[in-house]
Amino acid sequence: MRRSDPLDKNALFSPGVDVYTRLQSYWSREKASVADILAFQPMDWDERTTMLSVMSAANTIAIILLAGVVLLQVSEWYVEESIAAELESNRKKDAAAAPVSDEKKKQ
Repeated sequence: MRRSDPLDKNALFSPGVDVYTRLQSYWSREKASVADILAFQPMDWDERTTMLSVMSAANTIAIILLAGVVLLQVSEWYVEESIAAELESNRKKDAAAAPVSDEKKKQ
């Protein structure tokens, strides 16, 4: 069931229902949701261990993905820096090479 936002701007134009009525219906549904949550029974030991193992696996996967993204970003930075250093060294080599003067070209 899709819950709608009681303060949705598009819903303001719905005929016959004002904001106060929509807020009342929204909060009554929320109270019912809270009652459903409070009706749950506590977990036993097996359910707890299963839940914790699933959460641990999900956290491990998230950490591995985060480490992979960081590794890719660091490698991208390293490649950019090495290319910039190579271009700079090539520019210095070209500048160090003596330019040929017009007199030498004529000889």
